[in-house]
Amino acid sequence: MNYFDGQIFPVYADVPASSGMWVNHPKYYGVQYNHAGKLRFSMDDEPEVEMEGPHVFLTSPGHVYSYGCGENESRHHCFICTCGERVRGYLSGGLFEADPEVKLPVAVLNPERFLLTMLEIMSLLRGSAVVPPRAVLLYEDLLLQISESKRGKTPLSPYCREKLSGLADRIRKAPEKTYDFAYEAGKCCVTQTHFRRQFKQMFQVPPQQFLIHCRLAKAAMILLHEPAGVAETAERSGFADPGYFAR
Repeated sequence: MNYFDGQIFPVYADVPASSGMWVNHPKYYGVQYNHAGKLRFSMDDEPEVEMEGPHVFLTSPGHVYSYGCGENESRHHCFICTCGERVRGYLSGGLFEADPEVKLPVAVLNPERFLLTMLEIMSLLRGSAVVPPRAVLLYEDLLLQISESKRGKTPLSPYCREKLSGLADRIRKAPEKTYDFAYEAGKCCVTQTHFRRQFKQMFQVPPQQFLIHCRLAKAAMILLHEPAGVAETAERSGFADPGYFAR
C-alpha cells in the first residue's frame, strides 16, 4: 500500500513538565499542543498573549514563534513535526493552515481525545522503522480535530459553562475518582438527560465517555513514563477491571 506514502515525522515528543521559553524558527510543519498549564505565545511581531489549559497552534517554516511559561512554572507540552510531499496537499487544501489570519492558539474542544491521538501517533512512530500508514491517518485526524475546534461553539449560559468547566477540570485532575453524574445534574438544576446533552454540546462527548478518555489519558502517561504494570496502571487510572482496561 502506497496511499499514505510521502510523509515523515523527524521530530516529536511528549514533555509533561516543560519549563522556560522557547524561540522556534521551524524547519518542519509542527502541531504544538499545550495540554495543561499556562502558555505564553507570540508569532512573528505580534504581541505576546497568555492563556491557560488545552490550546494548540501550528508552526511552519518562514515564521518565528516564541512560546513557553513563566519562571517557576511548568506545563504539559506535546509536539509532532512533519514534512514531505504529502504535506503539500494539507497546505493547498487548507487542512494545515500555515498562515492563519488570526495568529493565536486554538482552544481544544476535546483535550483528552487530542492528547491520546498525539500519544498514539508517537507510539506508532517509535515502534516502526518506516512511517506506519495508521500514523499518517491519525495525524490527519489530528488536523481535523484542530479544524473542528476552530469552528466549535458552545452557546450555553455563563452559569452552565462555569459548572461544566469546573466538573471537567476536576475530572481531568483526578479521573481515577468516582463521579455521580446524576448528582452533578442536580447541582446544575437540570435533568440528567439535559445535563448529558449540555455536556456533550460543550465537550463533544457525553460525560461518561469524557471520564473514560481522561482515565485513558492518565493511563497512557503512566505507561509511557513509569515502570508500572497493566494491573497497577488500571487501578491508578480508575479502572476496577484490568481486563476491561486492557481491551
